[in-house]
Amino acid sequence: MTRVVVTGDDAGGVSEIVRDEELAPRAGGTLFDVWAYDDGPVHLPSGVGDGKLTGTHFPAAGGLRVYSSKRLPGDRNLEQRNGALPPPDLDEAMKRGSLGPERSAGFHVSDTVDVAVIIAGEMGLELEDGSMTMLHPGDIVIQNGTNHAWHPSETEGCEIAWVLVGALRDPA
Repeated sequence: MTRVVVTGDDAGGVSEIVRDEELAPRAGGTLFDVWAYDDGPVHLPSGVGDGKLTGTHFPAAGGLRVYSSKRLPGDRNLEQRNGALPPPDLDEAMKRGSLGPERSAGFHVSDTVDVAVIIAGEMGLELEDGSMTMLHPGDIVIQNGTNHAWHPSETEGCEIAWVLVGALRDPA
């Protein structure tokens, strides 16, 4: 389980805990939806509510998503276990990224800047040029809207946290 604790201000402007709960993973998967909003920029102290689910995997420009995931060793299946389907926008990102016969499973591209932090285990980051960069606990990746795939270690699996910030993509 993953626990999320969210702070906010009460009506008098005093800081307090506004959300404290154990999260269950997405249906059929290992991805925990931690925090989300699409109505940025954020105005403090009122913030953005409780950051609950929005129905999409990727944020709109100016929006934000926070995820955590505990992937098993060698787990290549991106959130499609037990017949569960990914959100439509994630499915579309997978289709956009999988163009080309030599791409491994899991390639996807989105209009986001992703910050990934490796918490435990190892994760491979594969790019279109064929490079595979192995990431270890404490490593941080800034993934700037490129086509990429994530590959948990065959022996250790990986625990990882992501922050996705919605961006606007310039025409090619």
